[in-house]
Amino acid sequence: MKPAISSLPADWIANRLNPGQRAVGWFIPSGYEAYVRIMHPLVLVTEVSSMRVKWRDVAVANGSSLEELLMSLSLSGEPPRERPSGEDLWSTTSDNGTLTLELASTLLTVLEKHTETLDKCWFAVWDGWTGMIKPETAPPVFRIPWRELLLFEGQMKDILYLFAPDRYQSANLWWPDDRRWCVSTDIDFNWTYVGATQTCIDDFLANSPFEAYQITTSTVK
Repeated sequence: MKPAISSLPADWIANRLNPGQRAVGWFIPSGYEAYVRIMHPLVLVTEVSSMRVKWRDVAVANGSSLEELLMSLSLSGEPPRERPSGEDLWSTTSDNGTLTLELASTLLTVLEKHTETLDKCWFAVWDGWTGMIKPETAPPVFRIPWRELLLFEGQMKDILYLFAPDRYQSANLWWPDDRRWCVSTDIDFNWTYVGATQTCIDDFLANSPFEAYQITTSTVK
């Protein structure tokens, strides 16, 4: 992983975003055959066990659909922790704006089969994160609606690279040089979007332990 020489490899991103509506197409480029939203894990920890909880089940427990729940979230990005009765639904989750290492590893395993440019990928990270590792050479900046991102280049496996010294902070946008797919984890969200071929999306849905739903760029955020 190293800073990119210029921001030109990212120029295509902004041209294929649609910030005019509060929908998925604001956050990930249009033009892919298929899209998926991957929910970052919610976990319910008790004295005797730890189990994953689906976002959809949290929504149903509070009398709404998943889509209604996502629309109602505050900037914290967290769904309700309790049922209306007061019973705990979940107790811990990952930070907004980053993959977990487990999810990054799962994406790596699936997506590497769907690109010809494993050794040349692009990684963009929001320039507002605190405590980020600062390279000796400043990376170029490129802009998308409401965000300024720093651009790095490396091999696909570098998605496991730590942008922060004390925690795993993933890239917020990353794609291979052949642009066969693109992954977006916005800084305000606790989920991730992937745009790719239908075959690639089917591969992920069939081989991932994560809660995920096929969507379109017009799906509400």
